[in-house]
Amino acid sequence: AIEYNHFMKFLKRRKTFIYIEMERYDDAEALLQEMLESGDEESKDFAANELEYLRNLRSQAQNS
Repeated sequence: AIEYNHFMKFLKRRKTFIYIEMERYDDAEALLQEMLESGDEESKDFAANELEYLRNLRSQAQNS
């Protein structure tokens, strides 16, 4: 069960990466918010960092 949970967390992180690469920012943000609220420290740290990155991308897109 532990390996399965670890793998599922990995897949969620990869999914957010793909969403961002495809410029599906709303989908990425929704998944990151879910991860942030999960209670899992590893997921929360990742989500917080990626949300900051996503905010920077959106800011750059607006300024272009």
